[in-house]
Amino acid sequence: MGHHHNRIRLAALAACWLLAACVEVGPHPDSPTTEWPTGPTALPPTHLRGQVLDASSGSPVAGAKIEAVSQSGLSDPEGYYVLDGLRSGITVVLTTKAGYDTAQTIVPLEGGDKVLNVRLRMTTAGTLR
Repeated sequence: MGHHHNRIRLAALAACWLLAACVEVGPHPDSPTTEWPTGPTALPPTHLRGQVLDASSGSPVAGAKIEAVSQSGLSDPEGYYVLDGLRSGITVVLTTKAGYDTAQTIVPLEGGDKVLNVRLRMTTAGTLR
């Protein structure tokens, strides 16, 4: 009977040791976590600029709203816009203007200057009903 009891105790100790070993695997709480480039500091900010044009006529569209990440701006009388200091990553740029279909453009923001010219299509009367 005594030997059987000792085996159970050894198995229990081994299980505790294995569990403790499993807990120790993984990043140590004191180890630095700077090896992964994440967050806003991973890449320099992106300055997105370009021109909004009418898709059919090619003429500039003034007053179009351009939205990217957490910033937005309006195109000037010549259709030009600038969004400064955008966080890097892949984002969707929305361009809206009354009377035009909303344009959604997926843009990778790698830092530095990025040019995005947007062509807006006039909304057809049928889609308003």
